Amino acid sequence: MKIFRCQICCEAYIGNSKPSHCPYCGAHDNFLILASEWKEENIGLELSQNSKEYLQKALKLELDNAAFYKCISKTVTDPEISGMFKFLGKVEAEHASVFKKMLGLKKIDVVETECFTDIKKDLEESSFRENRAINFYREVVQKAPEKRIKTVFAALIQIETDHFNLAQEKLKNVKE
Repeated sequence: MKIFRCQICCEAYIGNSKPSHCPYCGAHDNFLILASEWKEENIGLELSQNSKEYLQKALKLELDNAAFYKCISKTVTDPEISGMFKFLGKVEAEHASVFKKMLGLKKIDVVETECFTDIKKDLEESSFRENRAINFYREVVQKAPEKRIKTVFAALIQIETDHFNLAQEKLKNVKE
């Protein structure tokens, strides 16, 4: 067995081989390294004021998305869609945890939000939310001066794009 660590969320994974994505934050496998080579990069960062503001906005976005997905997972009767949104909620909550660490926060408030009871509307809203995150994170990558901020947000663009594509795929299969 090998121990891997994610360079984005810092979580550990134990297995015979490296997974294709971090099971906690969804980062692609190029961000998973052997634990013996890993070092903490999310704590104790020197951040510009703009980057602090980017992280605070991203934290709110991820907390809201996590709450939205959690809501859907409890209201949707389709077990596949419910499971998908339960997983996405956990991933979005992990992203919020990354931002919490980067901001040096001890605690973050739990967010509650409403969702629809219509799978099509939920998937459309999911697509909207993921696209919004992708666009904002692209802006951060272009404007943030810190290399670590750029790295984390670039990885999140990939992850959120995966989520967007998944929602779009499921949306195609939803009957009117």
